[in-house]
Amino acid sequence: MIIDMRTRLPQGHLANHLANINFHAEQLRRSSNEFSKLVQQLQALDFNGLLRAFEAAR
Repeated sequence: MIIDMRTRLPQGHLANHLANINFHAEQLRRSSNEFSKLVQQLQALDFNGLLRAFEAAR
């Protein structure tokens, strides 16, 4: 077994943590991209038209 001298943890242990961090960072990146796209779509909506339609339906 190889021990990392800085952390005194097994090398495989660190590799597992790195793999987990990379996985979650990728998930966060994907979620952030999807969220940005949704915000752009919401900003592109014509809310004045929607409000007029809502008021007309009342």
